[in-house]
Amino acid sequence: MEKIEIKIGEEIGVKRFYMPGVLLSFNCRKCGKLMEKDYEQQYISFPTIGEQTEYFYCHECDTEHKMPINLKVSIEFDRNTLKILD
Repeated sequence: MEKIEIKIGEEIGVKRFYMPGVLLSFNCRKCGKLMEKDYEQQYISFPTIGEQTEYFYCHECDTEHKMPINLKVSIEFDRNTLKILD
């Protein structure tokens, strides 16, 4: 299996990056309420490969949070599965 990776700092080239099936959940640092960010409904704005900051808001105690995330995108393939189209 071979792997190609996009270089760190490269822009993906989209304004909104949705990721169905990805859910971040954690407790608010101020009040302890469970906070979630569902990337099927919400998105990363103008994403770049590598580290960036995501912002989260707790409606319970009116507190904004920020968290560094590391976005990685890769495609894996096997050259042996390449076939000529008839």
